[in-house]
Amino acid sequence: MCCSIFIATGIFAGCGSNNPNTATPSAKEPSNKKVVLRMSWWGSEARHKATLDAIQLYMDKNQNIKIEGEYAAFDAYYQKLMTQFAGGTAPDIIQVSSTWLSELTNYKGSSILVDYKKDEAVKDIDLKVFDSAILNNVCTVNDKLVGLPSAINADPSLIINSDFFGKYNIPVDTVWNWDNLLSKGKEVHAKDKNAYLLHSDISSIRQLFATYISQKTGKQFIGNDYKLGFDKNNVVDAFKYLQTLYAEGVVQPYSESLAFDNKPQESPKWVNGETGMIGTPLGTFSAFESEKFKCVGSLYPVGKDAKDSFLGLTSTMLIAINNKSENKKESSDFINWFFNDKDAISTLGEVRGPQPTENGRKILLEANKTDTIVNDAINRVSNQKGTTQNLLYVAATFQKVVDYSIQKVLFNKATPEAAADELIQQLLQKCEESKK
Repeated sequence: MCCSIFIATGIFAGCGSNNPNTATPSAKEPSNKKVVLRMSWWGSEARHKATLDAIQLYMDKNQNIKIEGEYAAFDAYYQKLMTQFAGGTAPDIIQVSSTWLSELTNYKGSSILVDYKKDEAVKDIDLKVFDSAILNNVCTVNDKLVGLPSAINADPSLIINSDFFGKYNIPVDTVWNWDNLLSKGKEVHAKDKNAYLLHSDISSIRQLFATYISQKTGKQFIGNDYKLGFDKNNVVDAFKYLQTLYAEGVVQPYSESLAFDNKPQESPKWVNGETGMIGTPLGTFSAFESEKFKCVGSLYPVGKDAKDSFLGLTSTMLIAINNKSENKKESSDFINWFFNDKDAISTLGEVRGPQPTENGRKILLEANKTDTIVNDAINRVSNQKGTTQNLLYVAATFQKVVDYSIQKVLFNKATPEAAADELIQQLLQKCEESKK
């Protein structure tokens, strides 16, 4: 889909107003330069409408600017985007997944996205309004800040079916660690062979695997320097823990849940209230809500011997600028407004998730336009002050390798030791390729 919208002049700069509740960038002298910008994103109809409405607001103040919105479903978005980059027709402003940054910063040997820290054309964007850990650990690759978080998320977190917890006498405010996850899960399954404490799909199991290891080592699963943050013993330990969770009935057999990989909220086990909780970004909370039971958010398990909780704020959806755009400055002006203007924030709401700035979340809270459960969880995670996982392990380059190794162990096609050797060898190879 493509939509063209005209906007008004009065381009805005990066500093906010004197009133912290408005967060509206101060206006510069209007420019007479006629500029056409293109912005692309994926998402729901609600996201499309809110984004187009926000663009219209900006256009009302910037009559010399024309913005063309290009939006679609997620499935074909990345392939289309890479085709556009190859043909030199990519949009100026681009919504990207943080899992794509490894590829987008090493496209034919260089980054195809603007470096927000080093490109003079975008220097007016106020980076201080964003969480520095997210900028450094999620949005930066190869020392290039190539995206800005379009939403903030508590990841990893737990979404809990509180009715399930009541049925099995588990307090919803339980502080979870790897030991009581196992023991409580065994108790649940012993009472009902059709019930499982932990709901799962491959993405949530991958997250558990990486978080378990990072908590043990205190290091990123894969560092920003493309060095592995673990050794064979760490991987074998994590694989054996996964095997135990499945063997003791804490998790539904993977062969049964496989059909719902990447859509676990649609699994009959979750829909019918036969599983108790799932590890997932709290930004997905609404997808797991049900008319049949009440959901609440909770903190992810932290091992008793953890060197770092790795419970931090993160973002999976970023806003980037095409490095070959002829209108970087105008693109950055719009982005600065998009993240800081009170009317923009009110219009966009949480169609991409909780607002990425503290002031944005405050504006929506005061307007009663926010999910208080999710925001309370974000505050709890923020207080943990854990390291934010950089998400390289879920980049397409590495994700397939990790998933394949996990699946081989779960299907008993490889021992934890053999799978660990293969995983480390393949990840080292992918890391070397990513450095080039």
